[in-house]
Amino acid sequence: TINPGLFKKLPYDPIKSFAPVSLLARSPLVLVVPPSLPAHNVPELIAYARKQPHGITFASPGAGTPLHLASELFARKADITTVHVPYKGSTPALTDLMAGREDMMFDVLGSSMGFVKSGRLRALAVSSATRRPQLPDVPTVQEQGVKDFDVTSWFAYFAPADTPQPVIDRLNAAIAKVAASPAIKAKLLPMGMEPAISTPAELGAMVKAEKTKWAEVIEMAHVEAR
Repeated sequence: TINPGLFKKLPYDPIKSFAPVSLLARSPLVLVVPPSLPAHNVPELIAYARKQPHGITFASPGAGTPLHLASELFARKADITTVHVPYKGSTPALTDLMAGREDMMFDVLGSSMGFVKSGRLRALAVSSATRRPQLPDVPTVQEQGVKDFDVTSWFAYFAPADTPQPVIDRLNAAIAKVAASPAIKAKLLPMGMEPAISTPAELGAMVKAEKTKWAEVIEMAHVEAR
């Protein structure tokens, strides 16, 4: 859903080349800042950013990644000026963030939870529409006044476009059964993920909506793949 906005030509069509089967899991992002930053919530971060002559910096694991685009979307909805600092992966980005060399970052929940709990990072918000059981005291971005901000990484099953509908339906039922099992939930939660099943039609509609959303962000932010 992101690549069509980044690349003029792709060897596939994200809508026409695949038959949606089912979502499997979602992973919300968490907005983190170094403990040295004088902001303990989203309104304070926005106020701080607006006082800086050139805005604030945000780290990401690379241009065009979901974490980069989440920050671009946040900056536009919060009406703040930001400077993107791309790294070659999340590890060096988080290292510099904890050292106070960058101001903020959206990261996957599983990667940052340990640093948040140890006090090396401060979690200001989660990116999903509802709070997460792994960080129950951390409010959502929407709760803190930034409207219509709902961003999650997601994992789903697709089949080739010409797969017969009875096969799609059988796969969907099997995935729903597995995703609902306690064993799968126990594996996903420590990684910051949660089961999220869907019908094929719901997944297809979501892909179209996500493709449109990220294309708009990429265009507005003039993002180029590197």
